Order: sequence, then C-alpha cells, then structure tokens
Amino acid sequence: DLTMGGLLDSLSVAAGALLKTRAGLDVTGHNIANINTPGYARRTLQLAALAPNEPLGPGRGVEVVQIRALRDQYIESRIGRELSGQKSDEAALEGLRAVEAAVGLPGESLDVQLTAFFDAFSGLASDVTSSSVRDSVVREAQSLGAAFSAMSGRFSEMQRTSDGAVRSGVAELNELASTVARINSEISGSGGFNADALRDERAVALTRMAELANVTVREREDGAVDLLMTGGH
Repeated sequence: DLTMGGLLDSLSVAAGALLKTRAGLDVTGHNIANINTPGYARRTLQLAALAPNEPLGPGRGVEVVQIRALRDQYIESRIGRELSGQKSDEAALEGLRAVEAAVGLPGESLDVQLTAFFDAFSGLASDVTSSSVRDSVVREAQSLGAAFSAMSGRFSEMQRTSDGAVRSGVAELNELASTVARINSEISGSGGFNADALRDERAVALTRMAELANVTVREREDGAVDLLMTGGH
C-alpha cells in the first residue's frame, strides 16, 4: 500500500506539473493573441516549488504564484514625458507652418504690395503735380490695406481654430481623467483578478493624456494613480 501510495503521489506531482505547464502555454497564447492590443503589457507566469510534507521528502511539485504583467512604472513615465514633449513640438511646428502659409513666400505676399506702394510714392516725389501719379499712390495704398486686412483675417481664423482645438482638447482631457478615475476605483475594488487588464486600459488613456498635456503619473500603493498637470492640478 505504501508503495502504491508513493506511486500515486508521484503521478499526482507529475500531473500537477503538466497542468502548470499548460497554464504557461495559455499565458503565451494570451500574449500572442494580444500582440497588437493597444496598452497591452506582456504577461509572465511565476512558479514556485511546493515544500515537502515530511522531512527528507522530495517536495510536492510546483505551484503558480501569480500571472504578472511586465510593466515598468518608471519607463512608462519616461515614455509619457517624451511623448508629451514630442506632441508639444509637433503642435508648435504645425502652428508655425500655418503662420508661414498665411504670410506667404517672398514675392507672393505683402512684400509685393509694399514694394508697389513705396514705388508709387517714389514716383509721386518725382512729380507731385501729376494727378495720375497721385491716383496710383491711392490705388496702391488701398491694395496694401486690403492685403493687411486679408492677412489679419487669416490670422484671426487661425486663432479661432487653435482656440477650438484647445477647448476640444480640454474636453477630451476631462473625459480621459474620468476614465482613469473609474479604472482606479475598479482596480482598488477588483481584488486583483482583473487588475492587469484594467491597467492595460488605463495605459491607453494615460498615453492619450500625455499627448494632450504634460501629465505626471504617480502610482499609489493600492494600484490607483494620481495625475498631476503643470501647476499641481
């Protein structure tokens, strides 16, 4: 009976090891299935040896300690800061390109009207009694004024577009903050069984927030995060 019991114990240990190996394959399959999922962090299976039941025993095989997501808060915060800086530079560059387009290239912008205006005045200085020259000065002045007005209108439209983009960005930022707050609450109350999936979802929201504003992320002990913007808000 003792021999049979020992054999059954050995078979049980081996069967348990096979089940744990299957769990590892399941984790690998889950990683492959989510390779293109935004925000997904690769999972890894952590195993530990089971202690024997009696002195000099060989042990009771292996157990699954946890399935952990390979996520580094420091690296993610660095990526967030770099992403924020990149998006800020892109926004500034886009604004400068819009200004450049509004001003126009040399020979195709205000410099043409300015040159014509001063040339008309130069002609008037040479012949102040000529009515045609005076009319030419008036025409060029009106043309120059219209060009300034048109450019002012383009700048005003650019400002309205930028203001609208800021308002839209603020609204999206508030919506994302609400999403993060909801996920924080769910992570704190989930008991950990779905915490990694929630963190993946939160990572997507935090990445988008970093694109919209300079956001600093501070993780709490309960797994939730605090978000701080410039000025401590």
